[in-house]
Amino acid sequence: MIDTFKFWAIIIIFFIVLFGIIFLLRHLARKRFKDALIRGGYYEDWQQSDGTIHTNIIFGQTERLSFDLYVPAQIDQNQPQGLILFIHGGSWFFGNKNHIAYAAKRYAKAGYLTATMNYSLLSKDHPDINFQTMLNDIQNCIAKIKTTGHNMGFDIRKIALSGISAGGHLALLYGYACQDQSPLPIAFIAVQTGPSDFHPETTQIISKTAQSIFVRKTGIKLSKSDYKNPDVIKLIEQSTPICFITEKSPPTLLAYGGKDNLVPPRNRELLLEALTKAGVSHTDIFFPNSNHLLADDPESREAYHQALLSYAQRYFNF
Repeated sequence: MIDTFKFWAIIIIFFIVLFGIIFLLRHLARKRFKDALIRGGYYEDWQQSDGTIHTNIIFGQTERLSFDLYVPAQIDQNQPQGLILFIHGGSWFFGNKNHIAYAAKRYAKAGYLTATMNYSLLSKDHPDINFQTMLNDIQNCIAKIKTTGHNMGFDIRKIALSGISAGGHLALLYGYACQDQSPLPIAFIAVQTGPSDFHPETTQIISKTAQSIFVRKTGIKLSKSDYKNPDVIKLIEQSTPICFITEKSPPTLLAYGGKDNLVPPRNRELLLEALTKAGVSHTDIFFPNSNHLLADDPESREAYHQALLSYAQRYFNF
């Protein structure tokens, strides 16, 4: 009887210790991740005195398709305004507007109207969704921002597009391909680690995403030889921001990491090459020691922040 009691006592103690270790490891992992986010600039405090946040303003057919509007406390409603729209990352498959709220808070505290938006995500349950769907979402969101601002008494005359990773890609693609259709003139684009090219020679990871979209859209499974197919080439080019750059493209601020294995530096090189060739004004902030999170180059992070403020001051000038 005593031996049985000791046995179960040992078992219980073992599991208590085991769960304690698991909890501690998860806590440390979360702390390391949070520390990396803070190092990378992905956190911003917000006090009631900083301004007002209007949440979940719907612009689409579902409740998900909504945006949050950040209004600085000290803003002159008698003056024309520019607004910075931030688009979240998540590989086009996940994520939401809250993930990039830190950026909206940061630049609202600097005195600018800002917003974060949700967009339609790629999903097996919704095979009809593709990049064009997402571009339509951005367009509808900008239109709603314009009318919402007007109803609140703001004269919003320009918009800037900013995003990170997949959101950076969408900001680039909409800013270059849909510039003439935008409900508000696009003053500039500011992106971090946004894929600029979907051709397979640039990156296998990104080209797999384009392939996945093509498979769901057409039902045709691709092989390497299919990348010579004109229809496949057309789809890739429709998804590739650098294919739409012209001399009239918006000024662009870009940031990429030298050790990014998800969006390799080749994306930065091709974007710089295309912008330079077209004569588009641009600023390149390189993060030589950073991976996809851009967390290991504090000087570059501050340079990007200051450059974005400079862009806003220059290109929102009325």
